[in-house]
Amino acid sequence: MEIIKYRDLNPIPTSHDPSLLKYVLVSSGKLPSGKMFDFSEICLEENKNEDVETGPKEYYIYIHNIGSSCVSYKGQNTIIDENDMIIVNPLSKVRISSLGSSLYCLKWEMD
Repeated sequence: MEIIKYRDLNPIPTSHDPSLLKYVLVSSGKLPSGKMFDFSEICLEENKNEDVETGPKEYYIYIHNIGSSCVSYKGQNTIIDENDMIIVNPLSKVRISSLGSSLYCLKWEMD
């Protein structure tokens, strides 16, 4: 599992206007070649959990939209804030505990 702080991504100029910058996770080299196979929003009430278990060729990318959450992985707890991202690697188990939050979940499958 990796937590990526939004502020740590390097901005990339858009193709149609170099003065407009975007923050792109896929082109940052954090994910292998593959494709998105699902996108959803998860709204967690305070003190609710989302247990995540990935398959052998799957990455789950959670983009924190609103609020804060605590991510538990291998006995370590980490607080994530708005716009931060969690990359859950293949064959991993993670628990996301809500402090009242909304997250986007992008599921990525390796080629």
